Amino acid sequence: MSTRYFEFVGGDAQRPVAAVLKFWEGTVDWSTLTARFGKIGWKDPLARGVRPAPTAEAVETLAETMIADNIQQGWEPLESET
Repeated sequence: MSTRYFEFVGGDAQRPVAAVLKFWEGTVDWSTLTARFGKIGWKDPLARGVRPAPTAEAVETLAETMIADNIQQGWEPLESET
């Protein structure tokens, strides 16, 4: 099982640049990618998504694609909290 953690500091359409602090954490466990994501410091519940794949290789490819997209959008990789 492997976990990657990313944070994003930036703006959106309704908030100034430094107002949005979000995280995304993806965990690959055999043939399932589980992602937790949300806004850091907010009291609302975190979102969670599970994406199954037919093989371990397919889920690794899916995870790497999502990670590459996050990095391209400005997300910063950090050490995982787990």
